[in-house]
Amino acid sequence: MSTLAIDIGGTKVALGLVEKGKLIERTQIATPSTIDVREFAKHILSPCSEWLVKAQNIGISTTGWVKPEGITSINRYPAISSAFCAPS
Repeated sequence: MSTLAIDIGGTKVALGLVEKGKLIERTQIATPSTIDVREFAKHILSPCSEWLVKAQNIGISTTGWVKPEGITSINRYPAISSAFCAPS
């Protein structure tokens, strides 16, 4: 069984293909600055498109809060992070 692992960070996105618990492929790219979800997904999946046909699972981790409106509080944008994390 293969898993496409996606780690979305504030400055980079790490992508890997894991088979039987071992990382067999890995790459990383800069975190895209677009706020359009389709463009964001297209950008991060482009470098690993060959892995998609091999993967039975996809695991995604990200900094910040995941809400229906999108991901908030990515540490690349300190003003947004402090707005969501500062006590009111």
